[in-house]
Amino acid sequence: MSNDTIDEPVRWGILGCGGIARKFAAGAADSRTGVVAAVGSRSRERAEAFAAEHAPAAASFGSYEDLIASDAVEGVYVATPHPFHLQSVLAAAAAGKHVMVEKPAGMTAEEAAAMIEACRGAGVFFMEAFKDRPHPVFNELFARVEAGAVGRVFRIETAFGGAMLPLDPGHRLLEPALGGGVILDVGTYAVSMARAIAGAAAGERFRDPGGLRGWLRRGGTGVDVEAGAELLFADGVTASVYCTLRAHAQWIRVHGGEGSLVVCGRWPWHFEPGREGPHLAIRRGKDSEPVTVDYAGALLSHEIDAAGDAIRAGRTEAAGRAMGHADSLGQARTLDRWLACPDADPQPAR
Repeated sequence: MSNDTIDEPVRWGILGCGGIARKFAAGAADSRTGVVAAVGSRSRERAEAFAAEHAPAAASFGSYEDLIASDAVEGVYVATPHPFHLQSVLAAAAAGKHVMVEKPAGMTAEEAAAMIEACRGAGVFFMEAFKDRPHPVFNELFARVEAGAVGRVFRIETAFGGAMLPLDPGHRLLEPALGGGVILDVGTYAVSMARAIAGAAAGERFRDPGGLRGWLRRGGTGVDVEAGAELLFADGVTASVYCTLRAHAQWIRVHGGEGSLVVCGRWPWHFEPGREGPHLAIRRGKDSEPVTVDYAGALLSHEIDAAGDAIRAGRTEAAGRAMGHADSLGQARTLDRWLACPDADPQPAR
């Protein structure tokens, strides 16, 4: 990817004013290719307050529909809760706007497919936003795996979780109407990373598992608060994925015939600018080789640039390790299979 700033940054409109929208605004400010041109919320006052703090030059809209219709934006970043992604993406595509939608793209693989079909039909860009996939630290991870740094890969372990319970039952993570549940919120990171590493081990962009056996535990509101699964890939590669709202659990480990490659720190949040290395470590027996990666830019700047580079090149999907269309479809199908796994026990977790 070029380090040059493009002549005409992509003018993004943000739908939603939550925490990830704030990180997107910070990422755009650090990006080579994007600028926040508008902010939309169901409340005009909230949009104005967000813009004043995070994107002072952006226009403010009191509805998502008005932002999508505005000539001020050429691309839309969908940062609303998961159940509302589909409606916004379809509206953006119909208006001829490029789309970056926060993970997970949809609630189901059927929704993800509908989004991609609509964007393809309209000839506009579509990308599911995963902040880690195009990040330089993870590009180094994928490159090392592909180059055989630990020999032939046999085992992948990924986990993403935090000790967040108890939460108010109305919190978005526990509210079914807001797409609550740990698998769609952060389990999607664990699955995406396992699929990408399995792909790198085969010299491919990603791989989908042939087999999946999993479990989940539900909380009092009926949504999953903890879950795990075993994924079986081709060529004898297996992966364990785990996510939780009950404990601190964040790791990536790749085990091969000649050693192990691990990610240091709380991925992906550890990899903001200024965080000292090492970022990766290659372990062979008692020996450990630290790997420090040089990078700059706020955490989400890399996904914004992956989208911006593709849009300015006239492409409708991202290149490199960012999420392409087939990748997002495979991701969504894998999540569907995990969510369909049986409950680990009949009693709600606490």
